[in-house]
Amino acid sequence: MPPPNMRVQRTRSSPSAPHSPLKRRPLDRRIVVLGVMLLCLVYGLGTGESMGSQAGSGDSPAQKPVLVEGKCADLEPPVLTHRVEPRYPEYIRKQYWEGKVVLECIIGTDGTVSNITVKSSPGKPLSDLAMEAVNQWRYKPAYCKDQQKPVRVYLMVESTFRLNRKK
Repeated sequence: MPPPNMRVQRTRSSPSAPHSPLKRRPLDRRIVVLGVMLLCLVYGLGTGESMGSQAGSGDSPAQKPVLVEGKCADLEPPVLTHRVEPRYPEYIRKQYWEGKVVLECIIGTDGTVSNITVKSSPGKPLSDLAMEAVNQWRYKPAYCKDQQKPVRVYLMVESTFRLNRKK
């Protein structure tokens, strides 16, 4: 009996195309992420909100501020003047905590933030970090043009925590 043909055996035992470890992808994910970061920088949108594994915040929902007391027909909303990014400690990242924290707070007539309450959150660790950061924010206070004075308003604020997962 002749020896077996080694080429035939290797061909038969080689993995089929769908199971091959070398897959072709049209665009690598890293290239796409790099492109998005570059666009954000070019257009001045900033990428502090975590294209990497850090915390981001300040993406206020498109909701109008609501007066705490009284009425005002022509209300100028508060303007954020000083923002502190929330900490995102390594021990919390290692536990895979991520998500969006929505807070409601009162912006005072002096621009300080008070009475912070959590409206939605993925968990207490992220809520605490977001509240700690938002408490340090400062605003140009809301201004009622009717009464010609600054007024206290309720404002919704978002803080987003994201992990950079390599896939």
